[in-house]
Amino acid sequence: VDRKALLTQKELSWLDLCPIVKGVYRKYKVTWGTFSLLKAELFLMEKAIADPEITYLHMISGQDYPIKNMTEILHFFERYEEWERGTYERFQYFRLNFVTYFPWGNKLSDFIIYLQKIIGFKRRIPDQYEHIYGGSNWFSITKQCAEYIVSQKNKSFYRRLKYTFAPEESFFATIVMNSSIAKNVIDDNLRYIVWR
Repeated sequence: VDRKALLTQKELSWLDLCPIVKGVYRKYKVTWGTFSLLKAELFLMEKAIADPEITYLHMISGQDYPIKNMTEILHFFERYEEWERGTYERFQYFRLNFVTYFPWGNKLSDFIIYLQKIIGFKRRIPDQYEHIYGGSNWFSITKQCAEYIVSQKNKSFYRRLKYTFAPEESFFATIVMNSSIAKNVIDDNLRYIVWR
């Protein structure tokens, strides 16, 4: 639960008592498109892989709803053990995440990026890996894959993404696609998405 969420202690206790809820955490104030989202996702991934019953992890948003029943989802996993224009800009310019806490924060952040362009400042493209990949933040992975991803937290590529826009969209894909796990990747996040 986001630390910014307005929930009473009674509501949090109710969530904690639900039999299908494995844990209730309020560790981070999460803001869309910032490093806080990546930190929260990795924290939850660490908690999930600590459970010996877990075999797969499915990253979904609060608006997602499974449209296949659990039997079909499990059956699928039993059978299987170029980005948009301007994407590199997310790596080349500092995006100061703290400004998104204010109503005018995104405009200020965009202005700071504009100033960096005017003075000719560019950050070095991350070079920890030969190739940088991007993809959906919503995915389904094996526990083994999750354990590998978590083991890469606190390495230089992770730290480099701190002031990068939507870092989770490149962190997970880059880590996985530059590993031996890449040969098992199915390039389909198995989600029906309607953008509105």
